[in-house]
Amino acid sequence: MPEPRPRGRPKVDRTSTKETPEVHASIPEVHFSAQDLADLHHLLAWWRERQVLAADADAPERELARQTYHIEKRFIAAVRRESDLTGESYAAIVNRAFARYFVPTST
Repeated sequence: MPEPRPRGRPKVDRTSTKETPEVHASIPEVHFSAQDLADLHHLLAWWRERQVLAADADAPERELARQTYHIEKRFIAAVRRESDLTGESYAAIVNRAFARYFVPTST
């Protein structure tokens, strides 16, 4: 016959000599430099742009097609380096570069 399952809370050994750990519930105070704040704003803008691109990835006008162009080797190396750093695909990096060049921006 199987052993009966315990009901309710498990028993706690109250005879332990270990002390109760100290718990801090307050949020630590953090101070950022002006450069840190600027970097965080830049990172947040990049993340929001990336989220918009990810949300629009399934749109029909964003369908990928294979095309060959002759470009300078330094740009090929730059695309590979960016892909290694960000984890993005080559297509995502090249599309972002083309979008910055061809899509008008309001300044």
